[in-house]
Amino acid sequence: MQVNNLYSELYPCDASGNTPNFLPDSLKNNLSRFHYKMYAGADFSYKTGKFKVNATLPVNYNHYQLKNKIYTINNESANKLYLEPSIYIQYILNSKIEINANTSFYNGMNGINELYSGFLLENYRYLNQYNSHLADFHGSYHSLDFAYKNIIKQFFTNATVFYSMNKNSIIYSQHFENNLQVSSLVFQPTQSSIGGVVGKAGKGFDWMRLNIDFGASWQVNASQVVRQDNLVNYTTDMLNLSGKLNIVPVHFLTVSLATDWQQRHSRIKKQETFKPVHVFTNTLNIAFKLSEQLWLGARLEQYYSNAFHSNKLVYFSDIHLNYRWKQIHFELDWNNMLNVKNYIRSSHDGMNEYQSVYRIRPASILLKARFKLK
Repeated sequence: MQVNNLYSELYPCDASGNTPNFLPDSLKNNLSRFHYKMYAGADFSYKTGKFKVNATLPVNYNHYQLKNKIYTINNESANKLYLEPSIYIQYILNSKIEINANTSFYNGMNGINELYSGFLLENYRYLNQYNSHLADFHGSYHSLDFAYKNIIKQFFTNATVFYSMNKNSIIYSQHFENNLQVSSLVFQPTQSSIGGVVGKAGKGFDWMRLNIDFGASWQVNASQVVRQDNLVNYTTDMLNLSGKLNIVPVHFLTVSLATDWQQRHSRIKKQETFKPVHVFTNTLNIAFKLSEQLWLGARLEQYYSNAFHSNKLVYFSDIHLNYRWKQIHFELDWNNMLNVKNYIRSSHDGMNEYQSVYRIRPASILLKARFKLK
């Protein structure tokens, strides 16, 4: 049994901060979503030598109920019978190489975060309202994984290929009016999919306790959405490369360098191709062990994005001094040494792209003490 409740009240205010004494129903939410589930199924396991198979065949009976105490016309219930098979295959070639394959199917109905009828401030960027009903979705996930490890040589690598598909019986039509967004339900079957490749590798060395890690991923997301009464088919491909290096050149010095590069490219079928967005981040951490009780640390971060006309390149830096005296830990922090006033970050959610402007606290020095009371 699963019960979700959502209650909210949105109070608009004027320039003086005054709020109304009466709220219209469109600015309130009071609803509950109930999900009762009963299931039975069969499990199958087979193992021989280096080969292993696990399979499940569950049958689920589900009862869904939506109770809206403000918009009672939206109250409804549904009974669903789902079959959700899955299979997992593992092949261990030797002590170093392992191959895994997985396929699973899932079903369900939209959650309470897509069923509210009053306006809600979702993420401090815009107001949203749904005009929705209970609706089915079905999907599947498939993956193939290859792993290699050599403990003696301190080398590890992993590669995964995956594909996921989701079918929905509805689609949401989104209308924008300044910062106001209204999502209305349209009974039209839609399909979305995501697939890609993820790879990781790491190598350790005895020399200066050097450790190097690399990562790479590429994925493509294809989906549909209705914007301003138009059905839009869009595709987004993302490429990510990352690396990390840790080294201890001398016993009192530890150096860590991390880098991450991302490219995001979105396209609307037969309409528009957006400019690729690049984000590049480098982080350097240095720690000095001055004594058994005293540590000095420094951090420098570089952030670059071509998504903006200004502030494309930003630097951040901090210094930390840690001292331990008996059971008390002291920490002296000098944050935002370069006194950066603000910076912009870009985020991505489906076909939506957000640019957030952050105002940063000026350069500051803070002394902290941490201890335990027996």
